[in-house]
Amino acid sequence: MALLRVPDENRTLTDQSEITSYLARFRGGWGWVGGAVLIFHFVVPFLLLLSRKANRDPKTLTLAAVLLVVMRFVDISWLVLPAFSAGAFHVSFMDFTLPIGLGGVWLFFFARNLTDRPLLPANDPGFEEALAHGRE
Repeated sequence: MALLRVPDENRTLTDQSEITSYLARFRGGWGWVGGAVLIFHFVVPFLLLLSRKANRDPKTLTLAAVLLVVMRFVDISWLVLPAFSAGAFHVSFMDFTLPIGLGGVWLFFFARNLTDRPLLPANDPGFEEALAHGRE
């Protein structure tokens, strides 16, 4: 952030280019996306994971993880797309198909490499103790 940097001779305390780039993200419908990022990328997962019961429920943890991944995509889109849409809210089908396609390629290679390597450590002297600790 510009306000946290130590200014040099050529810069003022507030960097005008950063201010104008964020102002563009709150015009033309993008402000609602920014509000959704704030609420669903921070507030909802934070409140959802405050309780101990929710932290021990796999369904709740899965919901929180999926919400965070989806909202991270929305967050990155909110940072990048307004620069290419001339101030108006515009979303193309490529904004969805490209991340899904790249994610599918990544998942393919991850699953293929997963079969070649063990999930649990082999010949670890503390493995049984760690398993016993996890059962308590």
